Amino acid sequence: MEKFPWKLVYWGAIFSLAVLGFAYYLTSLREAPYVGGEKSEKMAEFKNTRIEGRKEGKKVWELFAQEGWTTKDLQATYLYHISSGKIYRNNQLVVMGLSAPYAKVLRDTENIEAFKQGKERLQAFVDLGKFSANPKKINEWIKLRADYLKYLPAEKKAEISGNVVLTQKEQVIFAEKININLEQKIAEVLEKVHLKRKDGWLRCDFLRYFGEKEWAEAWNQVYLNLKENNVVTEIKGQRAELYRDPEKDIELSGSLEVIQGKKMAIAPQGRYSKGKKEILLWGGVKVILEKGKALFREETLKKLRNPEVKELVKDKTLVSAQQISFSIANSNAQVQGSVEVSQKGKEAKAEEALYDDLNETLALSGNVLLKKGEVWVKCKRVLVSIPKETFEAEEVEEAKLKL
Repeated sequence: MEKFPWKLVYWGAIFSLAVLGFAYYLTSLREAPYVGGEKSEKMAEFKNTRIEGRKEGKKVWELFAQEGWTTKDLQATYLYHISSGKIYRNNQLVVMGLSAPYAKVLRDTENIEAFKQGKERLQAFVDLGKFSANPKKINEWIKLRADYLKYLPAEKKAEISGNVVLTQKEQVIFAEKININLEQKIAEVLEKVHLKRKDGWLRCDFLRYFGEKEWAEAWNQVYLNLKENNVVTEIKGQRAELYRDPEKDIELSGSLEVIQGKKMAIAPQGRYSKGKKEILLWGGVKVILEKGKALFREETLKKLRNPEVKELVKDKTLVSAQQISFSIANSNAQVQGSVEVSQKGKEAKAEEALYDDLNETLALSGNVLLKKGEVWVKCKRVLVSIPKETFEAEEVEEAKLKL
């Protein structure tokens, strides 16, 4: 009997199994699941589908996805290339036009998470004041761009983070994180907060926004930079109160420092009025008036806060008063209430004074007193020249007063 070629059959079987294994490997690569889970977890896959989530009969969200899938336990849905997304709270639309590369929805909680992917970021239209029942036009909504959004309806809050940009008309807010409390109707804007306005910009560490009143308070390291007619005004403080409407006043407080051209001032409180084009400071104000284009330095501010300020800055023109108003349009200023001026040993007092930035002069009026030696004499007016370092008195009375 001829010997059967078992060796050939053996190697042939091995080769066939190898080919089948390789084919299976290629097939598994081609059918590998999209980011978000294993194929074994999937119950249903879909494409170009509009889906929605409801809780107790109320619509919570509605999304359109190019593709997606649901887990076998029906607890999570993964969506890709989201567009035309909407999120509701108590049947009120709170987010619209949501688009994102990738999103995840949990069935039991109806939590929604939207993520960026690569350079593609999520976008949406939101309204941080949209907690009232009054709907608004799309141009009143705020355009959002961010890396991440999480909406938690059961906890009545939303989280937005990662290079957050909020744009509405001529205002833009930049931050790293925003937490929205839907119950209290408050949004907390955190980390590297930067608010850009048509008239300037504001920077702070933390900003809390109250939706119903459309009012916000900025805290810690507050810096406001204003520009009008090439006049730049810088304000530093610890707190600012401002409204969503840029035409409304901004209240300022907490160790205020104001620099405008050749003027530097400190005060406990202040107010910026866009309508009046002024910065009003009150509560005991101290001002240094420099000549020419002198630069203010940090040590100058420290001297202003020192009780011995007169001695420390006796080579400069120092003004103290109850309040002062800086014009942001022409850099002039009006000083009122218990005005005192000193300049290289010369002193004068008055009820008010007007500073002319162009001519660098300070005109004192109203019960003017000029110090001569150890006594004070009454005058109708005293004109202080900053560059000339002179006091010019008008209609000096002979009567001398000891104060």
